[in-house]
Amino acid sequence: MTSPPEVFMGDFARVFVVLHAISGMMAAAVSAHLALYSWKSLKTGFDGPRIRAFARVTFGAWAVCIASGMLAYPKFRYFARALYLDRHAPWAANLFDIKENLGMLLLPIVLIALFLALGERGPKGSGTRRVLAVAATACFITLTLCVVAGLFVTLAKGI
Repeated sequence: MTSPPEVFMGDFARVFVVLHAISGMMAAAVSAHLALYSWKSLKTGFDGPRIRAFARVTFGAWAVCIASGMLAYPKFRYFARALYLDRHAPWAANLFDIKENLGMLLLPIVLIALFLALGERGPKGSGTRRVLAVAATACFITLTLCVVAGLFVTLAKGI
């Protein structure tokens, strides 16, 4: 029997998967606050410091989630996806693909929320604040779906 192949950063893959999960959960949780405060700002006015902080942390957690997922992917691709999921749990393999595509499609939405929140003194009109609220809500919903999907995939076969 041959030994399993060496994969890039394979010894640290589990650490990266845990970091991927934690940062994804953090991004979802903070984006919920960003969405709530953004909708609240339509009635009470722009709460700049909080909304800016939530936007920064959402973007940072999302970026860490993407980076750690990319570092864990080589080991996952061979040991979990190719050897198990594609053969025995194709639903989980497909769910993983959907989750990853949704996560990457968030890039423009997260950037819209970040730029609107960090703009000079925040969004000026209620229309711009409404766009921020919709973008933040879309971030929250999508990130939450990604976290739940990731947990289901990990339940099917982790690394």
